[in-house]
Amino acid sequence: MKREIGFKERGDVFVQDIVNNLEMNEYSEILDNYYSEEIALAIHLGLTIDEMEEIEDLGDNEYKYGGIRYFVGTYEEGEEKARRYLENDDCLWKEAIQSGRTTVGFDDWIDGIISTDGVGSILNKWNGSEEYVNVNGIEYLICRL
Repeated sequence: MKREIGFKERGDVFVQDIVNNLEMNEYSEILDNYYSEEIALAIHLGLTIDEMEEIEDLGDNEYKYGGIRYFVGTYEEGEEKARRYLENDDCLWKEAIQSGRTTVGFDDWIDGIISTDGVGSILNKWNGSEEYVNVNGIEYLICRL
């Protein structure tokens, strides 16, 4: 049974509406129980309060909802995670050297990949995209893993 809050049931209240609508202050205390990253993901996915409860924190800025894993963090956190991924898999760099696509060193190659293609191209194996959601003045990078 859904708990009623004010004039709407929790399952009918979208997280985005709470964040954007100052008239819904009675709902904002509910969000105090969640990390900003979870709120950002809920906004990105268009979740209600009830649906938001299903977000699972996997650690290391990774969250899971509906069987799908997401990275949610600042751009700097995403860049660090992308850098670690590339550093742990030097096969891509070696392949680029062998095929003549690059002549730069490993660290310069990583910097170039991140600055040219973006963090999403490295972290998001699904379609390479990245999205941004602002929560409490912090811009969160979100991409599917």
